[in-house]
Amino acid sequence: YEVINELGQTLFERSKLERANPARREEFLRAAAQRFHDALAVDTENATAHYNLGLIHAALGETDKAAEHRALHERYR
Repeated sequence: YEVINELGQTLFERSKLERANPARREEFLRAAAQRFHDALAVDTENATAHYNLGLIHAALGETDKAAEHRALHERYR
């Protein structure tokens, strides 16, 4: 799951370079979210994945999902 988290983090960082292209930014954010969900499939208590999913869902405007992952991050860190 460490390698999966690293890939998710890389995609998340890449999304930040696409501020001028919202559609492309969202593609990278969704790809990053999928990688972090892949990490959670291996380890449901993965604090890194929950933390980053909280950030990603907030960036996508999905406040309920963001709050859920922030709470899970607090629980598992």
